[in-house]
Amino acid sequence: QMVLWDGAVGIDGIASKVTYRNLAWAAAVMLVAIGVSRNLVGLIELCLPRRLPLDKGGRFAVSFVTRYVVSLIGLVIAAHQLGFSWDRVQWLAAGLTVGLGFGLQEVFANLVSGIIILLERPVRVGDYVSVNAVSGTVTKMALRATTIVDSDRREWIVPNKKFITDDVMNWTLTDTVSRAVFALAVPHGSDTRLVQQTLLDVARRQSAVLDYPEPSAVLVKIGPRSLDYELRLFLPSRSGFSTFQNNLHVEINDALRQAGVDLSITMGEGVLESVSAAPSVRRAA
Repeated sequence: QMVLWDGAVGIDGIASKVTYRNLAWAAAVMLVAIGVSRNLVGLIELCLPRRLPLDKGGRFAVSFVTRYVVSLIGLVIAAHQLGFSWDRVQWLAAGLTVGLGFGLQEVFANLVSGIIILLERPVRVGDYVSVNAVSGTVTKMALRATTIVDSDRREWIVPNKKFITDDVMNWTLTDTVSRAVFALAVPHGSDTRLVQQTLLDVARRQSAVLDYPEPSAVLVKIGPRSLDYELRLFLPSRSGFSTFQNNLHVEINDALRQAGVDLSITMGEGVLESVSAAPSVRRAA
């Protein structure tokens, strides 16, 4: 019940007396808190030196948590100005928590999952992840959902609960190195050693291919119509893979034709695979 007296506004049973001055102070505090929280990302980037052991995802997590803490502090101060104290509203908070818990279970599950992700950091801004049928780079993280941009520049809004309950592959969590596998089929009668050596020579000429682990060319199957090979090599990152794949296919085609190997059977599409963290050596320029 709203009660008016002496130019003051109050809520019976919750706030004893709230003046227009209190309302103005509460509004000013909330406006300042909102303004600071919205511009906190740039402030954190300036205040955190680049020399600190924090990557892009770490700086984002710090600014994200600080932004919500500032908003919460502003809300508490504004509520205090309006006369709301915890001993008066705890029953209301308890009732709302129970009611919202039953009515908005998915929303609360996503909020809790967002907090877990920020604390454990299995996924960070800038990581390349695969969640169910969605693969792309994490560009934004919020308490409710995470934004992923795929190779077609489409933005996928993935609820945070998916990162906790579903199987998630983080391609760049501890190591950005990925293994690329290229399938190749040549007719029977081809010189197997010549094919293997030609594939290895082409792979070693690529500046993007790592020296360690070394590339390998393996005869994986002797089929009824062809000899099936796999060229396996390691790349420092997934960026530019489509261009790399095109250039590699062209060079393999040219090299095998110059070696006199029949290419009447086409080459398969390259596939990237995640690898565990291991020492890697980049090819010298």
